[in-house]
Amino acid sequence: MAHLLLLIAARAVMAGRIRAISLDEGAEGDEAVPWLPAGAMATGVAIIGALRASSPWFWPGVAGGTALVLWSCSRVLPAGTLCLAVGRRARIASLMWVCAFFLTLDYLVAPSAHDVLDMTPTQIGWALTAGGIGWSVVALVCGAHPAWEPKAYRRRTTLAAAFFVLGAALMTTTGLGRPGWWGLPVGYGVAGIGMGLTHLDTMNRIVTDPAEPDGITHAQAATAVTIAGAVLGTVTTAFVAPTASGVETDRLWPTLILLAVGLLLTPLLARRAARVGGWPHAPTGSSIALMWILRMR
Repeated sequence: MAHLLLLIAARAVMAGRIRAISLDEGAEGDEAVPWLPAGAMATGVAIIGALRASSPWFWPGVAGGTALVLWSCSRVLPAGTLCLAVGRRARIASLMWVCAFFLTLDYLVAPSAHDVLDMTPTQIGWALTAGGIGWSVVALVCGAHPAWEPKAYRRRTTLAAAFFVLGAALMTTTGLGRPGWWGLPVGYGVAGIGMGLTHLDTMNRIVTDPAEPDGITHAQAATAVTIAGAVLGTVTTAFVAPTASGVETDRLWPTLILLAVGLLLTPLLARRAARVGGWPHAPTGSSIALMWILRMR
C-alpha cells in the first residue's frame, strides 16, 4: 500500500522535469508533493486490506478506508473533475473511470487464476497476456484513425462498452466454474479490445490543449489518471482478497459484475467528455456518484 506514497512523489518529480524543459510553460512555481493525501490513500487501502472478512470491524473498516481514499482523490484531482465540469475535466474523469475499472479487472486476473481456478503457470501467462494483446492491437488501429469528431468518439466508446461487458461476463461465468479455464484469457482479451477502442482517444482529448486555457497542466492530468486508477484497483483487490488465503470466490463474481456495470456506464461519461467547454464557465457541484449520472443528460 505504501507504493502510493512513492507513486505521487514520482509524479511530482516528473512534473518538475517537464516544466524544466518548457513542455508546460503555463505552470508557475514548484508543485508541492501532496504528502497528506498520499498518506491518507495508503492508510485507507491498508485498513481495508488488513481486516479479515470475518472480523466485526471489517465493514466499518471498509467504510472508513473508502472515505479516506475518496477524500484523497478529491485533493489530488483538478477542481471540478469529480463533478464532470465540461472540457478536459470531464475527459479526465472519463479516463479515470475506465482506467480504474479496467485496471481492477487486470489486478484480479492473476489471483483469480491461481486461487479460484487453480490454473497452471502457463495458463496464467496466457490469461495475463490476452488482455494486453487485445488492448495494444486495437489501440494501434485506433491510433492510426483517431476519433476526433464527437459522434465518432461516442460511437467508438459505445462499442468499447459492449466489449467490456461481454469480456467481464465471460470472466464471471468462468469464475463460477463454466465454461473452463480458457474463459478467463478469452474474456480478458475481449475486455482488452474495449480498452483499446476508448483509452487512446480519451487520452488524446486530454493532452490536446483547448483553445482557451483551462488551468490544467499535462502533469496534473497524468497524475490524476495514474493515482485514480491505482487507488481503485488496489482498494478493490484488497476487498476481494482480505486474507492471506487469497481471493474469495464468493466475493469475486459479485465484484466482476459490479465492474461490468461500471464499464457499461462508460458511454454516458463519453457523452460529457465529447462536449467542448472549459472550467471558467462550468457549473460547480458535489463529487458524488449520483451527481455524475445527473450531469450526463
